[in-house]
Amino acid sequence: PRVARPAHPGTWHHLRPHARPATLRTERFDPYADPTADTPRPGLLSGATTLIRAQVRRIQAPDGQWVRDYTLNLPVNAADAQHTARLAERLGKLVDRHLNTGYALPTSRDQLHVNVNLVDSPEHPEAITLTHTDNPARPDQTHVDLNHTDSQLLHELLHYLGLPDEQRDNDFLFRNHPGATAVHADGLMATIETPAPLPHRYLATIENVTDSGPRLHDHTPATTETPTDPDATPIPATEAPAWPTSRAPVPAPSSTYVLAYGAQLDGNVGLVYLEPLPPAVVEGLHQQVMGALGLADAPDTHPVREQLRAVASGEQLILNLPYVRGSLGFRFTVRVDGRDRTVDVRMRLSDPVASARYGRTEGAERDVRVERRGIGTQESVSAEASGTIRTLLLPWTGLFPVTRAIPVRGVDVALTLAMTLNQLSSTSSVTTVVQTTSAQRSNEPSEPYDFTASWEVRVDAPRLAPPVTWGPPRAHGPVTFWFPQHLARDEAEDLPEAAGLDDLPVWGVDTVAEPQRLLAEALGFFGTELSALDEDSAAELETFLSEPLLRGTLPMQRDRGVFSPVLLDTSGRALGMFQLRTDVVVGEPLRRSVAGKINLESHLTQVVKLDSQSRFSSGLSLSGSVGPALTADRSQGHPNASHRPGGGVLGRASVQAGTHEELVQSGSTALMHAVRTNRSHLLAPAEVRHTLVLHLPGGGRREFTPDAWPRGMHLRLLTAEDANGHAPSADELRRLPAELEHLRSVGTTATPLAVDGAAPLFVHAENWLRREGFLPRDTPGRNRVLPDEALVQAQLNNLRRFEQGRSEVGQRAATDAMLDGGHSLFLEIPTATGVRRVRLVLSAVRGDGASVHSRVLPDVQGMGVASLSAAGADHRGSSYGLSYGGGGSFGLPKGSWTLGGSGDYVRGNQVRHDNSVQLGVGHDQLFIGSGAGQRSEVFDVPADLALDLYEGPGEQPSVRFAHETVAVPFVPHGAPPAEPPGPPPDRVPGTLRLSVP
Repeated sequence: PRVARPAHPGTWHHLRPHARPATLRTERFDPYADPTADTPRPGLLSGATTLIRAQVRRIQAPDGQWVRDYTLNLPVNAADAQHTARLAERLGKLVDRHLNTGYALPTSRDQLHVNVNLVDSPEHPEAITLTHTDNPARPDQTHVDLNHTDSQLLHELLHYLGLPDEQRDNDFLFRNHPGATAVHADGLMATIETPAPLPHRYLATIENVTDSGPRLHDHTPATTETPTDPDATPIPATEAPAWPTSRAPVPAPSSTYVLAYGAQLDGNVGLVYLEPLPPAVVEGLHQQVMGALGLADAPDTHPVREQLRAVASGEQLILNLPYVRGSLGFRFTVRVDGRDRTVDVRMRLSDPVASARYGRTEGAERDVRVERRGIGTQESVSAEASGTIRTLLLPWTGLFPVTRAIPVRGVDVALTLAMTLNQLSSTSSVTTVVQTTSAQRSNEPSEPYDFTASWEVRVDAPRLAPPVTWGPPRAHGPVTFWFPQHLARDEAEDLPEAAGLDDLPVWGVDTVAEPQRLLAEALGFFGTELSALDEDSAAELETFLSEPLLRGTLPMQRDRGVFSPVLLDTSGRALGMFQLRTDVVVGEPLRRSVAGKINLESHLTQVVKLDSQSRFSSGLSLSGSVGPALTADRSQGHPNASHRPGGGVLGRASVQAGTHEELVQSGSTALMHAVRTNRSHLLAPAEVRHTLVLHLPGGGRREFTPDAWPRGMHLRLLTAEDANGHAPSADELRRLPAELEHLRSVGTTATPLAVDGAAPLFVHAENWLRREGFLPRDTPGRNRVLPDEALVQAQLNNLRRFEQGRSEVGQRAATDAMLDGGHSLFLEIPTATGVRRVRLVLSAVRGDGASVHSRVLPDVQGMGVASLSAAGADHRGSSYGLSYGGGGSFGLPKGSWTLGGSGDYVRGNQVRHDNSVQLGVGHDQLFIGSGAGQRSEVFDVPADLALDLYEGPGEQPSVRFAHETVAVPFVPHGAPPAEPPGPPPDRVPGTLRLSVP
């Protein structure tokens, strides 16, 4: 409200020196959320204080309008008197522009007027420290900077008139929730974005504070007395405030990304860092879960609470943040009263504010950097055990009958001699791993924001149950996220075009939306096939469709797919194997990272590991036993011994000695090629369409294609300009070094970008492998007569290995091996007599034609790592020992049955001597292209490719699939026969694309 006709200061201001002021001096206390923690001294609560200090005059203007004049005589401690003068001038203009505009106090209808005097008084306990810095901290009533905004300065001045803080602040008891009565969304005490008119409640509070304080002295124009204190000194104070003074509110985030972050239950996380959850938040969530389980009053030591501290700890909630942020929630199981109960929890975020705990607003320098990785792995293992049997057993037994009429019908004697000479047992395994890694390493400054976290819980509900099954949301305290600069600040300029995913393999998945959705829908679609799924296989399926795999394996999903392990039922029989293929359409970019402050990297690694163990054993043992056979038949010759109770007593002894020698070997090689850039890259949403194929045991498949997800993923990728580079000019043309020009090796400095031309070879190889039974048939057809479980599982495993080697990712990973004798792929199936094994070898040699320098990538660098490790251990030992003991047995005839039993006692002593020698060696070589002027040159090198199949011990291939690619010419009927064709080529033309520094 405003007065009808505001009195101009010129008509009454000359009366101020004669008006008697009333001193308003009081404080307002705002307790912290935990008032008992970090108290200033014993007997006090912790919190913040608002200093209310003013000289109040009530003056009647000549036109009859009463004016309530508030004079703020504020003590200042400034290093430069000019700073005080500048601030005083600025504050005077601010109060005239925003406060002295005719506001009417609601009850008295007095016109509000405010004056500000800054008094140089550094010794005053409540002196305002005045500074001049480029990046000032948040202001409070005792700390002000010349670079604080007008809104911040007005906020602090209004404190002196009695107004409290109204912004939500998680640190304060009465303002830590958006719905608190002390929290408002409008007004300078709640937000400092821009100065705004004073709400009615502000004027009422100012008047109420004054009316509850000192008695005002009315001054009319007829009064000519002069007061003794003409506003020359601040209100006295004897000691500094016991509590810190109120601080200006933290401004709302300036980023639309931050403002919208977490508002939807979509599972998106992105390149952010979530601080460890406060104990109060975790404990509050646990209590919420206990209430949903009907155990709200259970003690702190209840077994379910102990389970929650393990499966739903703060660490577990952060590790599963994509699920916690999703609409289906993070699912875990607790055991309650002997029954498993499923619990889903999810979290919605709202009301972000710059984190007050760090004492700065947006833009401050903080040493926090954010990094995120996506890792995808496909692994195959081949193992075999073999050995020899070189043990000779010489047993001898004897029964010496006793015919005399005594309770002994005979003496049993047994001797066994066992001799072993160099008996061999060996095992060997080969493991091949192809791994893709995308990394985003941010060196941008990061901003912390506090969010209100609202938690929802449901129990014992299906994964796709309707939203009504969720309990009401509850907040247990704030959570703090850190955002890198490009997410914390909006960018006004238009964003450039994003590169295609096939332009250059330098991209990665930032976040996956609704990571549990695909698993939930797949379990519903394949419910019949998976009804008997084994518990371990169910866990493998959940891992296969988990958020880390969906995010890390997208390069494989787009290219031939990524495969699950073979899934088994509760009887150990194969149910099938899943293949996940994904089509991605990149949308319009949303954000752009800061150039030079973030690395975008894509790594491709191939690892081959070999483990073998061989053991030779030799030994000699002699064992024997002797004892009488007893009977209750005491007649001569014991004719009725079989119908009378009987038994026996035996004494046993054995001696043995042996030697053994064991050799354990292991080795691994790893080659990693990567492309990286610190150029500014883009964050863009992508439409995702998954295809989930269940390959059935014995042949056939069933496909599930859910609806497209319009924003199923967010990707980080280069601009089209940076990914495509430019064609080299005449001055930029380069030549390859000799080892690359002649395709003798790739090394660590070059990076394979693509292998083209091998697709026809793999088509013919697939046909041959299906005909020979190494791969499942196209149509279902299990053998219902003879057992075929081992066969169908081997076929599914072969399919995974073959498709992995056939894929573009697999060929790029194998480029080094292709040039070094060939990349081998082993496939095997069981047969009636053993195992049939074949070896596919993909190789490349230099083809005809010149290599072409096709592109220059000025801002892309390469990286390579070559690792080799080998270890061996030789164990030798000998042992000898002796054992002895005795035993007995009895038999009680019962008709045609005999009830019997036996007991033995054996004591042994053994001496063993072992000697062991171990040796390991490793080598690592690293290349990183970095620094100014370091760029990448792209070359297309002609290569002749071959895919050959070997079976058996011969050195010549059994099948050359390049021969199958030769088209047979058509000969019309009656035409003369064509000349015999020449020998078909052993290779097909192709191209290797290499990035070279």
